[in-house]
Amino acid sequence: MLQLAFKSFDRAFPAVTERFLARAFSRPRHHSAKRSNGADPLEAIVSAKRHPSGCALFAAGNGPTILLVHGWESSHRDLDTVARALLDGGYRVVALDLPAHGATPGRTATIPQLSEAIRRVVEYPIGFPVSAVVAHSLGGAAALRAIARLERQIPLVLIASPSRARTYLQNMIEGFGLPPHRIGPILTRYRDLHDVDLNFIDAAIDAPLVRAQALLLYGMRDRLVPPSEGQRYEGFLANADLHHLSQLGHRGILRAPQAQQAILKFLGRHVPPARNALPMGIGSAELVQPGE
Repeated sequence: MLQLAFKSFDRAFPAVTERFLARAFSRPRHHSAKRSNGADPLEAIVSAKRHPSGCALFAAGNGPTILLVHGWESSHRDLDTVARALLDGGYRVVALDLPAHGATPGRTATIPQLSEAIRRVVEYPIGFPVSAVVAHSLGGAAALRAIARLERQIPLVLIASPSRARTYLQNMIEGFGLPPHRIGPILTRYRDLHDVDLNFIDAAIDAPLVRAQALLLYGMRDRLVPPSEGQRYEGFLANADLHHLSQLGHRGILRAPQAQQAILKFLGRHVPPARNALPMGIGSAELVQPGE
């Protein structure tokens, strides 16, 4: 019923729906806390005002540092299960709330803004340098874009990540009941609003620049980001290991034991845990400058 009403409104006022959808893909709603269960396994260590990324950061544990990156309209709490598995596996976990998400202020969040925030967290770590990134959904596309532009590349785990921003947005508008051909005017409106052309945010551009090892995890029942996106990433990445996990959807994959096992196995090969590592200045929020 809602889809039918939206389609009717779009036929009558196409410019209004184009503006609405272009803004919807740049202004996330802050409602992710409702999806979080139990106590936060991580502690807040730096507020958004105190870090060069402009993001709130959270951390816990000892060992090599793994950065967790959440997806659109989410927060670091969506990766609680992954964080606990990494902590139990002998890793230090750092997570951020991306711009305009969770505890990080702001109204607008374009993919270039998300990517720049991730890059700054990697380049200005708290304590130990970041050894690998684990990212979900749209956060994965932003993380890959960030790593592709880093001199020191690090292993990357992409969980249900879209390989093209255009395709992700198209899936969103089809969820509103609009036909595929409406994507063109919406992309134009988005470009006019944010000076960002989503056609150029694509694994075909970013992935060939990534030399680091990558793990690709996709759920076979994911309706938002289909498993074929993983195959597309695999075609562009030089060192990728693709896993399709049965009976899992877009968010369910984050809680699945087989996904956690695959992540730990991948990290164990490329970033072995060091269970006796000592924490370094978490309470003082000491920044490690690039090159140190």
